[in-house]
Amino acid sequence: MDLCFPDSSYIISGPKEVRGGEWDSLSVQCHYDPGWETYRKWWCRGHDWISCEILVITNGSEMVKKNRVSIRDHPRSLMFTVIMKELRREDTDTYWCGIERTGSDHGVPVKVTIDPGSSVPITGPEAVRGLERGVLTVQCRYDTGWETYRKWWCRGAVWGSCKILVQTNESTFGVKERVSIRDNQTNHTFTVTMKELRREDTDTYWCGIERTGSDHGVPVKVTIDPVPVTPDDTIGFPNVTSQHSDGSGVSPNLFIILPLLFTVLLLLLVAASLLVWRMMKRQKKAAGISPEQVLQPPEDNVCYANLNLKQTGASPSSPRKRAPTQPSSSAQDDQGEVEYITMAPFLDKDICYAALSLDTSDQDSIYINRQDLITPPPSRNQEELIQYSAIRKP
Repeated sequence: MDLCFPDSSYIISGPKEVRGGEWDSLSVQCHYDPGWETYRKWWCRGHDWISCEILVITNGSEMVKKNRVSIRDHPRSLMFTVIMKELRREDTDTYWCGIERTGSDHGVPVKVTIDPGSSVPITGPEAVRGLERGVLTVQCRYDTGWETYRKWWCRGAVWGSCKILVQTNESTFGVKERVSIRDNQTNHTFTVTMKELRREDTDTYWCGIERTGSDHGVPVKVTIDPVPVTPDDTIGFPNVTSQHSDGSGVSPNLFIILPLLFTVLLLLLVAASLLVWRMMKRQKKAAGISPEQVLQPPEDNVCYANLNLKQTGASPSSPRKRAPTQPSSSAQDDQGEVEYITMAPFLDKDICYAALSLDTSDQDSIYINRQDLITPPPSRNQEELIQYSAIRKP
């Protein structure tokens, strides 16, 4: 098409100047004379008519949208409407309402000024805190008109290089690893939930809205505190609670305590099994005494029978082994032989003795002193432990 400055003020007209606020929308209406209903209309940007850039052009009565600009023709009203959304400071410029025709198009200039906005269309908390291994929720609000835009949660102190962790999809919900996001378009809020918090999660995050060009966003300072150890921790484990946005807590984290308790119980069970095994081994060893051990018992479990014979010139015959005595004085000349008999040990007693003395000089009675093999209780007297049996000579 040929673009030249037209002398067509009687064909098309529009506002000389319009103003809009940053992040807002701007609507411009241009009117034309009858007879131009079927011609295409356009919206052009640039101070010079010849070099201006056509941003959008009509297609009948349907709306045509390109990037942040849309246009629609209303033939019955002899006008067309241009709408610019998500205005930015750099959108301030000279624009043109035009009609396409053979030869030179018709057009009129419109001065557009974008004023700085007082605030972005999204707000959120400046700072939030959570407990290690707990849960943290952050709620951000946005203005009306941003319901259908995607929302996201970004990490990093620098806005231009922050990393988007999660964002909403067509179902207004999104989740990735330990972070989830949900958009409530009725209340104009979206909520971010961070689970299984760690100390290294402390950082600057951003609540953001995706749009054409630069996104909207506000920073949120997130701090993760260590879990405090309270005196109520009787078994030495910290009282782990999960921190929510409403300040409420949950029960202790048993996922850490239970494995340690099971480990302690297992060690106790192994120790008890080893103790029982050693006791059974000792019992089997004690029960398995060989015949040689019975005939030759240990020195600490020996019973002796001592027969002291004082019969002059005679000693009783015995099949057992006899140990002759060697006289050391004249008083021992009249003493006979001493016989020792080795007896099997008593398992429950250490040492026991049986003494038999025979004297044929002038005594009529022989007494045998038998000592009890079991250690007498303290309440019994020594006299009660001695029993006598009378043996008379023929």
